[in-house]
Amino acid sequence: MKIRKATLKDSEIYARLREENVREYSKIIGKKINSPRNKAKKELTGIIKDKKRGLIFAKEKEEVIGYVLYSIFINEWNKFLYIDDIFVKKEHRREGIGEMLIDKLIEIMRQKNIKKCRLGVSIKNNKAFSFYKKLGFKTMHYEMDLDIK
Repeated sequence: MKIRKATLKDSEIYARLREENVREYSKIIGKKINSPRNKAKKELTGIIKDKKRGLIFAKEKEEVIGYVLYSIFINEWNKFLYIDDIFVKKEHRREGIGEMLIDKLIEIMRQKNIKKCRLGVSIKNNKAFSFYKKLGFKTMHYEMDLDIK
């Protein structure tokens, strides 16, 4: 297993993984989400150019099987890394890949002297919630949405 940073050459790989992730997440929350496939290359370019964002891939042999997308927030009150998205292909789950991706983030946090990691998880995504709790994440507050029509 190899963990590596994404490059601009990875736009097709990222687009396929994001599309698979969105399809699965739509089923979990019971709401149709438009596929990000056509936006992935632009999104990846923005991620790579932004020093406060990152995308890391988990690769086995020649296949990318997962990723974690993150942002770093620094202001007068806080300094933390936020996990924007994490995804492992269904056939590779429960193999420790998600943990390896989180371990890589912790390594990045230590290099940047960041002491807090945050994320959001759907209340309907029980498997993800259990995974994060197992890694030591704690529920700190509730995040709420308001859709304006």
